[in-house]
Amino acid sequence: MDGSGGSTGSGIAARSRRDVTEYGPANHEALCLFLRDRFGADSWQASQDAFAWRFAGPSVQKMALWVCSREGRVVGQQAGLRVALSVGQSGDEHTVKALWAIDLMVDPAWRLRGVAPALMDRLNDAAPLVAGLGISPEAHRAFLRAGWTDLGRVPRFVRLLRPLQAGQAPVGSWTPGRWAARLSRAAVPLLAGYDSVVLGMAWLAGCRFDAVDAFDDRVDALWQSACRHWPVVGWRDAAYLAWRFDTAPQAGAYERYYLRRGTEVIGYAVLRRERDVMTVIDYFCAPRWLPALFVHCLTTARRKGARVLTCLALPPWTRAVLRGLGFLRRSGPRMMMRVQDPHLPLTILTRPENWHITDADSDLDHRLSSPSGGRTVSSSVHSLAAEGYAMTTIETHSTAIAGIVRAHIIANFLFGDDGGLKDDDSLLDAGALDSTGVMELVAYLEEQFTIVIQDQDLVPENLDSINRIAHFVTSLQSRQTASATG
Repeated sequence: MDGSGGSTGSGIAARSRRDVTEYGPANHEALCLFLRDRFGADSWQASQDAFAWRFAGPSVQKMALWVCSREGRVVGQQAGLRVALSVGQSGDEHTVKALWAIDLMVDPAWRLRGVAPALMDRLNDAAPLVAGLGISPEAHRAFLRAGWTDLGRVPRFVRLLRPLQAGQAPVGSWTPGRWAARLSRAAVPLLAGYDSVVLGMAWLAGCRFDAVDAFDDRVDALWQSACRHWPVVGWRDAAYLAWRFDTAPQAGAYERYYLRRGTEVIGYAVLRRERDVMTVIDYFCAPRWLPALFVHCLTTARRKGARVLTCLALPPWTRAVLRGLGFLRRSGPRMMMRVQDPHLPLTILTRPENWHITDADSDLDHRLSSPSGGRTVSSSVHSLAAEGYAMTTIETHSTAIAGIVRAHIIANFLFGDDGGLKDDDSLLDAGALDSTGVMELVAYLEEQFTIVIQDQDLVPENLDSINRIAHFVTSLQSRQTASATG
């Protein structure tokens, strides 16, 4: 087996498995050196405080860690976050022991030499279910060969809190054009007004949003009452939340809030700010309280000066609440899983929309600023170049443009399922676009195809089907190129 999951002979594979051991004091120094070399001395992974919290502390939540040693030094590692999943609904829940796969790393000099497959074998055998978030393209190929199931991407939802400025990037690498900035100046105040209405309704329902210094036993009652509403959700009791947020080395970066009615805690949210972006790192409540929870998060983020609020969401009821509050849907981290126990309820586990996923699942929030972990927020116009649909010239043929636009619409508006959408079908009639989606699409077209779309061009004849968009972009490119050279 090679380092990417291929096979080069059973002898190499057997030796590689013998070289993999569970982490212990004997290989601590060698592992620390490996982490500094691979991740950088200032990285989260190489931090001694973070390492002790994750792998060497007394907590029952301590992570699993395997290392591969060759020639007296560590040449690879694989970690796993132990988690209990509640699977099922409405009184039929049961607990599944699982692992989140994190931090697979192999010394470049030892790749294609059986190290990565051996580490993955140990990971796969460690729990009835193993899952991963933020899977890189290289790991994706290796995991598929190892029998993992691809659950697609977890959508990241983004809500503007302040108008965009043309030529200034709010998040990621995207610089908005004049039309996107103009639209945002109109949309942001309207959305803020709607927030006030929803906030008032939550207030009349008796909901209050209080900052707390640490989680306490009240979240145990919340967990017991609300978990039955979520088909697949990682345990979020007081012990887990205290370990995950209150005792973490970066505990001071988290803002914790309870949503309550009277003395009863009916939900919580954990926020974290990176520059102008506020992320809802974790949230949990019964679905009926999601509007109140998110509108309080919006109000808090706006009050603290953030320009953007973002969060992950998979279940359709959560996505509906976010879209109703004006969030824009972007592509997010890829999710995969591998089931070892054939008795687990695969019909529930293999449907992505059943999973309640946040940045606190796996270790996504630890990679908020990490180049290897991706951007904190997908840029407001998702770059399809990252998905292999690179545009190299503005004179791209209309057919090629149609393919690129189609891929973008399916990935970002249809959750990866085209539902039989044809290139001549009306996007509005098919429910692929609404007024907010048109705003996103226009911004995307301006960025991706290096064009400027004027107000008079925003008509269904130009934008209401994939083929119409392709012809419009091709024509606009030709006109603007002729104008520039004339």
